[in-house]
Amino acid sequence: MSDLCAYLAAAALFGYAAYRLGTDRRAVPQRTQRYVHGLLICLAVTLALLAPSTPRLLGRLGVDGIAVILVGDAVRTAAMSLLMFMARSLDRRPVRGIPALAAILAQVAMVALFAAAHIVLGPDGSMFVHGSGQWLLATHDLIFAGYAEWSLITATLALHRESRSVDRAPMRIGIRLTLAACAVGVGWAAWVADDVVNVLRSGIQDGSEDLVSNTLGALCALLIVSGALMAKWPALVETARTWLRSYPAYRRLTPLWEALRTELPQIVLDHERRPLLGTWFSASALEFALYRRVIEIHDGRLTLRPYNPDWRSVADLVEQMSHGEAGESDREALAEALRIVVALQNRRAEQRMSTPMDPAEESDQSAAASGRVDTEAAWLARVSAAFARVRTLPEVERQHVS
Repeated sequence: MSDLCAYLAAAALFGYAAYRLGTDRRAVPQRTQRYVHGLLICLAVTLALLAPSTPRLLGRLGVDGIAVILVGDAVRTAAMSLLMFMARSLDRRPVRGIPALAAILAQVAMVALFAAAHIVLGPDGSMFVHGSGQWLLATHDLIFAGYAEWSLITATLALHRESRSVDRAPMRIGIRLTLAACAVGVGWAAWVADDVVNVLRSGIQDGSEDLVSNTLGALCALLIVSGALMAKWPALVETARTWLRSYPAYRRLTPLWEALRTELPQIVLDHERRPLLGTWFSASALEFALYRRVIEIHDGRLTLRPYNPDWRSVADLVEQMSHGEAGESDREALAEALRIVVALQNRRAEQRMSTPMDPAEESDQSAAASGRVDTEAAWLARVSAAFARVRTLPEVERQHVS
């Protein structure tokens, strides 16, 4: 149960950190954002390394269990430093002077005390010390508890001041959830007193976080992620709407776009700068990708105009294939798909158009290029579906320029 709490909390923090790095990487870097990213990653690493099973699992790979605990302890202290720096950044104060000096001293002192205690790791994951090592390890625990409480209280006060200047309800709720996470963090840090009592009484301390610590850590992680998501709720809702609207349309354009790209690679715009998956968490990036795909398809259609077949033969073929039962919109999409299929065949055969273009077709193409992206994408999606359906039909493959 303790392992499950720790690993789930670490996964949640890692996942949200990846999301933030993906959505914030194109924004202007801000100190507060950098501290938040670092805090999330450090907390996730701490929970993963100090889970009860981690030292044993890594020990089977030849990694010293004491070294794993020491690294996890150092990363946990770094997380508290980043929390302190985030609080000062929220208060528009520079990170220097006492906070920076305290972060360095706490990190050095805790590593030195841990190493000087000459800890022995037992087969069950417990740490054993004796003599002066008991006092050294207890002092190590007390330094962390005091430093963590200071950082958490400082962050709580900074977040409380920040909440009073926020007028958007989702942001206020997000800050309050983060304040609740800080309150849980205070209890998490205070639970170190249990380790101090045990090590002074018996010279034994859990090598990793116990069930209470991991449960508090999991709750703290849940509140942090929930608060951060709530603060960005309007942007998340807009992103979800964009995905539901734009991504299916983007995928439905694939058959037509891939066929045009294969025959006409010059239509692809700025190939090296195509958005990665991480940037598609941004609504604007996905909309831009859809817009670019629509433009590239239009460029392909324009390039194929010299190879378009006689519009009368296309109309006859549409009538033959639809049997007069399709609606007007479906007939238009089928006609455009047939025109593209035959134009691609004519281009491969180097046969140019010998009859004039249908005037209605020309006006439709110029009007389509100036339409709304979502409307035009929906139209081209119907064309793409018809294109995928008719491109290999024998009666279409036999069509040629008259």
